[in-house]
Amino acid sequence: MTSPEVEEVADRLLIESGIKDYFDRIIYATAVKHNLTLLTEDKDLLKLTLIKDMPKPKKVIKWSEITKSLIEP
Repeated sequence: MTSPEVEEVADRLLIESGIKDYFDRIIYATAVKHNLTLLTEDKDLLKLTLIKDMPKPKKVIKWSEITKSLIEP
């Protein structure tokens, strides 16, 4: 379910950012590799978007932003 390119990004997240959760790294890396939007509330993954040289998905959205937009007119 993964690829060498996804694993490369996931390994980089472990080595350079200390993200230990393999599944979090794979989810993030898959979004990066396929230029997808990542929907998460994971604080460690959200922090990655602030690191200058870290690979990034197309967009990162927090669940709270989605629910807020559904509630507000």
